Order: sequence, then C-alpha cells, then structure tokens
Amino acid sequence: MRWLALALLGCSASGVDDAPEPESPGAVVVASTPEAPASVARPHAAACEPSVARCVDERRLSTCDAGAERVETCARGCQPMPAPLPARCARDVEPPAKVLELFASKPYVEGRCEPDPIHEGAQSCRYRVMETDGEVVTLTPTPERAARWIVDASSYAAPIDALFERDRARWEAALLLLARHVKNQSSRIFPLAGTIVEDLGQGPRAFGFDRGVVTPCVEGGCACRINSLKPAALCRYRDALGLEPDATCRARIGGPTGVEAWRDTCLANHRGALVADANEHFRAAAWDLGTRVQKRCGGGCEPSVVVERVERALGLVR
Repeated sequence: MRWLALALLGCSASGVDDAPEPESPGAVVVASTPEAPASVARPHAAACEPSVARCVDERRLSTCDAGAERVETCARGCQPMPAPLPARCARDVEPPAKVLELFASKPYVEGRCEPDPIHEGAQSCRYRVMETDGEVVTLTPTPERAARWIVDASSYAAPIDALFERDRARWEAALLLLARHVKNQSSRIFPLAGTIVEDLGQGPRAFGFDRGVVTPCVEGGCACRINSLKPAALCRYRDALGLEPDATCRARIGGPTGVEAWRDTCLANHRGALVADANEHFRAAAWDLGTRVQKRCGGGCEPSVVVERVERALGLVR
C-alpha cells in the first residue's frame, strides 16, 4: 500500500505494477566476484568441485582451491545465485548518498509514537492526515538498513549488477530508482497492524494491515511491505535458486488458502532482515525486475538504456 504522501505521486493501493510474469531466464552475465576478507583453506576436507561455489550459511562462502575447500567469511554476507551462476560474497560497498538521502525523511505516520507493548521493537503511532485519523503499529527499518537491502539486492538484477564495473554512475542511478520504487510503495513503513490512510482518487480511506499485508488481502493483491512483493514473484525467485519448487511454494503461500502463511512469511522475512544487510524479498523483486529488463535488452543494452528500462519497468516514468 502507498500512503497519502505517495498519492501525490500517482500511487495506488494495488501494490507493485502488474507486469506479466517473466519467463525463467537462462544464464545471465554478472560482475565478477567482489573482494572479500581473507579465507581459510581446508586441505584435509574431502575433494571439492572446482566449478562449484556455495554459501555455507548466511555469512560464509565455500570455494575450491587446488582441490581443497576454502571457506571465507563475507563482510556483507554470502549471496546464493540462480543456477548456473556460482554463489559469491556480497559487495562491501556503502549505499549511494542519494539513496540514503531519499530514505532520510521521517515516515508521515510517525506523528505521536510510543513503544508498542506487544510487538518487540515496534512503535504504536497515532496520526492525522487529510482530516482522517489513523493508528498503526510499525516496524520500520532505518534509512541505512533499507539502503543496504537495495545494494545487496541489486546483484540479483543482472543488467543492473553489470553496471557496477561498467558504469558506476549509472549503477548508482539504477539503485536510486529501486529506492524510489520502495518509497512510492510504502514510504519505508512496515505496518504490523492498524490502518494506513491514503487517497486513491475517491477521498481518504483507512486501509487495514496485518503482518505487513493489507486486509482483506484481495485489496492489494496480497503485496507484502515494504517493497510490495507478491507471493508469485517470491515463488519464482525461490524456484530459480533451487530453494523450493514454484508449485510447492505457490501452494504454501499463494491463493486464498495461503493468505495466513503469506502474512507469517512477510513478517518473518522482515524481522530477520532488520538485523541483516540482505532481505530475501528485495532480492526476489530485483531478480524479477532483472529478468524483465534483460528480456527487453536481448543480447545487451548500453548503460543508459538499462537505466531507462529499469525506470519504465518500475513504473517511474513521469
């Protein structure tokens, strides 16, 4: 859902743009593995496969060096990638200043807030906008945390990822577009419970939320805050990474029977990401975006064209 402040940008409660589901991509070209902290070779481990790199856990990457497994701790976490791409360490780079600046403004629902007595780390806020009162329990990430999610997720959108080495300025421009999209979708607000007031063209209305998803779910296509990811997009991503078959995932969190499971998934992912530099839902959205842009680019796009197509795919062209 987007709120009143976003209504001025032409946003609606329908969630992320309803672009056609992308076809599963083939191999995609990404930048080379970034530098990481010193690794440790394990010569006595069982022989490893030279072409295989995998994430041991969220922080450690396993590679093969002269037949011995080498495990290194990644400063910003390990990134499992869609096959046939190898896992890699996330880039240890600071978020672009313009992304941090975009997220710096205080969410408009945080008028009068106090610690919520039920939900750990959350705020219970009362606010008034467009002569309409609202009450919401929020679990909103800091500007830096949300910005780091975007930096990490950009590696999963192959056309954007390739810009890091090819054209750093346009890489930052693409990340700013990702940040604008998130802000348009949610103003960085994660509503655990309560109401968000917005005007979709017919006057102000208070939309209810439960665990980051609008209620009733049909109102916004069951989009999960803060980047309005829908179940189908997450399932396609998880299938691409070999984490869970698409059909199994959709049966679990999709459709009318999966609404409660989806709400639980939305909240659990958000809580976990609040203490990490990565957010699976941001990665899924970036991967989904990358497949759409790459399909349009065919054999390749010039950096300026990549940025333009990202902007169009996110519905940000004015």
